Amino acid sequence: MTFPNLRVEMVRKGITQTELAKMLGMSDSTLSLKLRGIQKLTFADTLAIKDALESDIPVEKLFEAEDD
Repeated sequence: MTFPNLRVEMVRKGITQTELAKMLGMSDSTLSLKLRGIQKLTFADTLAIKDALESDIPVEKLFEAEDD
């Protein structure tokens, strides 16, 4: 995953990637592809993920890419 803040928030909320995918109505493999940057992650996707996690973290911070 290229979004460390998202991973931390998922752990904090106790939600696995598989559970998140189910909440979003997509397959785990599709979500994985999006979170790894292989498939396009849309702004609508980011808002849906933020909403599903009920996160107070701004979307810009939640999806801040890790430094290489």
